[in-house]
Amino acid sequence: MMTSTQFRSMVRGPQAPQQKVRNSWGVYDYYKYYRKTKPKGHEYVLTESQYFAIIRKINQKLADQLLRYEPVQLPLQMGVIEIFRKPVNDQIVEGRLKTDRLIDWDKTLELWYNDPEEYKKKTLIRHEWREKFLIKYSFSKALFTNRSFYEFRANKSIAEKLMKQVKDGFTDAPYFLTGEENNIKGLYNNG
Repeated sequence: MMTSTQFRSMVRGPQAPQQKVRNSWGVYDYYKYYRKTKPKGHEYVLTESQYFAIIRKINQKLADQLLRYEPVQLPLQMGVIEIFRKPVNDQIVEGRLKTDRLIDWDKTLELWYNDPEEYKKKTLIRHEWREKFLIKYSFSKALFTNRSFYEFRANKSIAEKLMKQVKDGFTDAPYFLTGEENNIKGLYNNG
């Protein structure tokens, strides 16, 4: 008999390797640049571990601010990172339910493990939330060129913490407004 863990890994299959991002600078590239151009005074020179500890601490503070649903204003007018909520879209199309609700993979895999018929039918269990949450990088007011080449992807830790907050009922994020909704003053965000 297969255990639940073995079943999950069998269903998920072999995991594809992460794609490498080319022609991009990362934290270690900035540290190499810092080593080449470090200040002359010894009191300002940082070791590699000190440098990365500072980066981690700053990133943690930015993540905490984001998870309090406060916008993160990037320096030098490079844009804003915000969390928005948006109503889910459920509709019947040609007699079938079409939804953009997220799949609850824990419950789905548990159902498939306990009921092989549901696994054969590929029955999915979706979250019952009436809203979904978006982490959005807005560069509409940014003053740098080639804005379309920049993107922000929240790491797994931030996404998991956001999901936990949503499950616990802490959902104080503003609503995401499209162009039409933005024209109707006061529809969302108490504006």
